Amino acid sequence: MRLAARTVQLGDDLGVPVVVSNAVRYADSEQHRLADVLDAARLLRPIPPHGLDSGER
Repeated sequence: MRLAARTVQLGDDLGVPVVVSNAVRYADSEQHRLADVLDAARLLRPIPPHGLDSGER
């Protein structure tokens, strides 16, 4: 089972409200290019011309 699902289940079991969100990747939205570079380095891939998916919704 995934961590988020286990966390929600634990909250239900304990009667505690749970909020699940994405990890914070940068403090300012202008830093998205730095996050792209770090993701590309981590994945050992070039950065696509359109950039990487920031996951921001």
